[in-house]
Amino acid sequence: MKVDIRYFSGTGNTAWLADQLKKALEKRSIAVSLGAIGLDADPQIGPETLTLMICFPVYGLDAPPFVQEWAGRLPQGEGRSVVLVRSPGDPFFDGGTTRTMRRILAERGWRVTVERMIVMPPNVFIRVSDDLAAFLLAAAHRRIATLADDILGGKELLEDTGSFVHYCSRACNLLLAHHGFRFGRDLRANKTCTRCGLCVRECPSGTITMTPDGIRFGDRCQVCIRCLSRCPVKAIHSRFYSWFSVENYDLSALDKVDFSTLKLRSWFERRYRNYLERS
Repeated sequence: MKVDIRYFSGTGNTAWLADQLKKALEKRSIAVSLGAIGLDADPQIGPETLTLMICFPVYGLDAPPFVQEWAGRLPQGEGRSVVLVRSPGDPFFDGGTTRTMRRILAERGWRVTVERMIVMPPNVFIRVSDDLAAFLLAAAHRRIATLADDILGGKELLEDTGSFVHYCSRACNLLLAHHGFRFGRDLRANKTCTRCGLCVRECPSGTITMTPDGIRFGDRCQVCIRCLSRCPVKAIHSRFYSWFSVENYDLSALDKVDFSTLKLRSWFERRYRNYLERS
């Protein structure tokens, strides 16, 4: 069996998840190829791929638009299987809908056989405590192990969140598209910018360009915040959307904590309890 894992990650959470999935599959003697959607190092999906795993964060209760566009450019699947792994920052609405992704993949001849929601620590607008983040990483490891066993055993498991979430997703994405235009045009690089070009190379919608006057942000922004989170000198900021914050975690450290003293620290964090108990 050969599994190709492809992921998109704006802040690094989904990259961590994809790497852990790769390790879990390799422990089960499954050959794995790993690549990031939208980057030059992403290897092509070839005819030897028996199972394709697509990992993505949830934007507007759905897969990010550029992930959907990437799926629409896949080679013909000829009935090969796809595993969809969504990584929202909370378990509400069960991580959103995958109906659009299913339709796109079916049109390309791919068959979605397994879906799984694996919640990662939220890092847009809010930052939860390190305790909850550690709990979520531990739950992620348990779900990753179960998912790897399901793939190895050929198990099929689809999750349908229903029409209500699907239509909520469509409304959210219309709102996201409107504010994405405004958010992208509002971004600026301050004087600490070194013009390394990382944001230009890694923008999935190609809306960031290098000009003689510095970095220019266009109007096709999809609010993936990859440029804000990956800028090595943290030079990128928003002028009018100053309330828009990106929070990061030391995932490698949180993955090794002692659970004996951890606890959920607020009413908001206790809303994750059902998800943690099910994982």
